[in-house]
Amino acid sequence: MIRFWGLSESKNQFISPRVQEEVMEMFSHCIVREVTQDVSGREQESICLRHVNSDLHIHEDFVGIYEITTTTSKSIAGMVLDVLTRFALPLSNLRAQTYDGAVNMSSHYTSYQARVRQCQPLALYFHFASHISNLVMQNSIISSQLVRNALQWENELGVLMNRSHEVFYEIFIAEEKGETYELDPLEIPRRRCPTKRYTDQVAQDQPTNPEEHHRKQYFEFIDAVNKGLSDRYGLSKSGLDQYIKLENMLTSGKVD
Repeated sequence: MIRFWGLSESKNQFISPRVQEEVMEMFSHCIVREVTQDVSGREQESICLRHVNSDLHIHEDFVGIYEITTTTSKSIAGMVLDVLTRFALPLSNLRAQTYDGAVNMSSHYTSYQARVRQCQPLALYFHFASHISNLVMQNSIISSQLVRNALQWENELGVLMNRSHEVFYEIFIAEEKGETYELDPLEIPRRRCPTKRYTDQVAQDQPTNPEEHHRKQYFEFIDAVNKGLSDRYGLSKSGLDQYIKLENMLTSGKVD
């Protein structure tokens, strides 16, 4: 069972007439799907349509929410085809499909994107760039205790600021009044060195001042981010190269 909450008569103001006209004028378009559960545990599928106008400006329009009972690739494929049918958009103009990296989305043979590509081979599949960036940042934060603690304290300061602007302002100017507030100076945290039998008699590179210590921590975090982006967007994988192919196809109209 598929329920649609978008252009029904009871919700005729859900999408403006201007957006409906833009959707009808689309030629080549991309469908973007994201799913989440409501408070009752039901799957709610949000659907967006992305297209490029004659000036090569990208437009993305939210067109509705679907409720599906199962998350199999067959059910999701039927739901997306139903979206295109409701907006009178021919499947032949579908050029891209963007979802998360779940197995029922990204596998090559039985996933939803594979079922759609059986009907329209030009509908290239892309993993969410924002979702990929989120995964990379999560893995990178774990690699650096300094960055992890800094983000945690940033959240705590945000909560404190919302509770009391006066207290937050006092903390903000505390650096200039360190002696008045008796703040401890910036120091290198104590670190227990491993025994020589584990280091093979080689002395470890230890920072000589607090600035060097924190600089090293941040560079390790940046290296982890670069590695994560390279692994997920590398040209050897179906990531950045497909984005380049899609851009060339949209700008030139030619398919390699």
